[in-house]
Amino acid sequence: MDIQKLRYSLEAKLNVLYPLSTDVYEKTLGIVDRYIENESTPTKKSAISAADNLLITYGDSLIDDSDENQKTPLAYLQQFLDERAPEITGVHLLPFCPYTSDDGFSVVDYRKINPELGSWDDVKNLAKERSLMFDLVLNHCSQKSEYFEQAKKEFFEGNLDNMVKFFHIFEKDPSELGIDYSGVTRPRPWPLFSKYDDENSEKSLYAWTTFSDDQVDLNFNEPQVFLEFLDVYLSYLANGATYVRLDAVGFLWKVFGTTCMHLNETHEVIRCLRIATLLAFGSKGDCRYVITETNVPHKENVSYFGLTEEIAVGGFEQEAQLVYNFTLPPLLLTTLATGNVSVLAKWANSLAESTDECARRFAEDGASTVSTMFNFTASHDGVGLRPLEGIVPQEAVDTLTDRMERLGSKFNMRTKPDGSKSVYEMNVTYFDACGLIDGENDAPSTVQHIKTLLGKECSTMLATKIQRFMLTQSFALSLIGLPGIYIHSLLGSSNWTEGIEEHGHNRAINRKKYTRTEIEAMFSNETSQHSIVFAYYKKMLRVRAGHSDLFCLDAPMIVDKENDSVICVRRVAENREIECIFNFSAETVIVERSNRIDAISNNSFNGELPPFGFVWLLE
Repeated sequence: MDIQKLRYSLEAKLNVLYPLSTDVYEKTLGIVDRYIENESTPTKKSAISAADNLLITYGDSLIDDSDENQKTPLAYLQQFLDERAPEITGVHLLPFCPYTSDDGFSVVDYRKINPELGSWDDVKNLAKERSLMFDLVLNHCSQKSEYFEQAKKEFFEGNLDNMVKFFHIFEKDPSELGIDYSGVTRPRPWPLFSKYDDENSEKSLYAWTTFSDDQVDLNFNEPQVFLEFLDVYLSYLANGATYVRLDAVGFLWKVFGTTCMHLNETHEVIRCLRIATLLAFGSKGDCRYVITETNVPHKENVSYFGLTEEIAVGGFEQEAQLVYNFTLPPLLLTTLATGNVSVLAKWANSLAESTDECARRFAEDGASTVSTMFNFTASHDGVGLRPLEGIVPQEAVDTLTDRMERLGSKFNMRTKPDGSKSVYEMNVTYFDACGLIDGENDAPSTVQHIKTLLGKECSTMLATKIQRFMLTQSFALSLIGLPGIYIHSLLGSSNWTEGIEEHGHNRAINRKKYTRTEIEAMFSNETSQHSIVFAYYKKMLRVRAGHSDLFCLDAPMIVDKENDSVICVRRVAENREIECIFNFSAETVIVERSNRIDAISNNSFNGELPPFGFVWLLE
């Protein structure tokens, strides 16, 4: 690792981002120096392996309601994983700071743990045995944060030189100032600017609020904002994070007259974070991972590996080592609905093209050459539809949303540049999204399959739904990359429709919190959907971890379409390979393979794939 080269790249990038600042580079190095060899918590130092996965969960998705010796939610989460799910090797903790709205994504104080969840000690204890991902909400903060409270105070006092610069603040609605922001990307259907009044006068101000009036956009055009959040970012790594997720990072940099989406300055900010990581943590920085969250079309999404058209300033190109695979969730549901794997096969093969290009382009950066997908099917948000743009026609998207509505989905909307509104995401648990609709037949063979594999019995209807669901999960686990498993997928949760009314927003349908009493009840019933899905999932994770050479990041992936309904994901190691074969149809199909063992069931494969069946075949 060439430290001088990294410093040169960092200085060049900061000079371009902040040309009017004379000391941003020196201040950046001052922050970095505070974290050199200052790791307070043991965190994972090795590279990503086939055994690695991340459970996506809120700090209080599981709540201890015991009468005595009650644990904090974070401590109970650790106990649950230790006792019931040792196969889970990492945890993505969704925002755990004090907040005012949006279930944590309106942060009040980035350096504190919400006391209702636990303490930093709870987080550090969780990090001792598992890799952790922390959420860094970079684009915006709460209107009740000290940042914005101080900015309002100073603005109304006429002081425009300090905290006011932390935000995009105007004395009038920008439309009254002749500012054209019609081209700005709008993920929500409400106004882009929100009005805030002075309680002590008749004064008011307007601030940029991409997501809601409680989430005020930060102004990364100002060096003081970059410096503040660089310190927050490095503090997360020093306090137990192996991964840091940059929430909504695509919106970070604002320039009127543009879309304010994926601007080159945003990419350079991320590169600065990567360089700072390497400078602060040395060789260990290669095993500290940046992951970007950009729910956009696939090509735009993978640009956050560093695959931008613009030449990177200062020569350092790599950005995130991991990128959310946002196309996977809706494309799997489309494939399951149609039973045709053609589009899925073509798209999956393109994944390798992106990572291969990364390996070629980043070889000279002196950083980790890891560039891979974070493969998930569900998260705390809904299933986004924008990632399907350019991959499936709009008619197919409309058909999918019609199907999801029949399965209980709700929908969130966005405002398009022409002012019209369209479905932005489908709000539904992934388990329910994999269900059958009226007129579709159960698959009786799934009952015996689940009984043979797991020793559990259930109805034909439930067995069919579980098998369809696990088909999608198994496909995600077979892909090259790091698996992300939402807690309500691991638990096989159904739509929590009561939560929508209780919390007043559609995303609550997928955010139910379970008490210890409920958890113990669901697992005491061996035939419940929760118990069966949980056992099925854990078995899949054990098998994946048991074949580390075949599912590691170095094992090439080749995707073939066997026929219109059957797809094969082949992973290749030095002396062997595994063929993961998936039947997305409701019919039994014949697959021409001989002398193969299914790694999942450990049985010989007879060539038959039942409806929604899948096998991982070894020679």
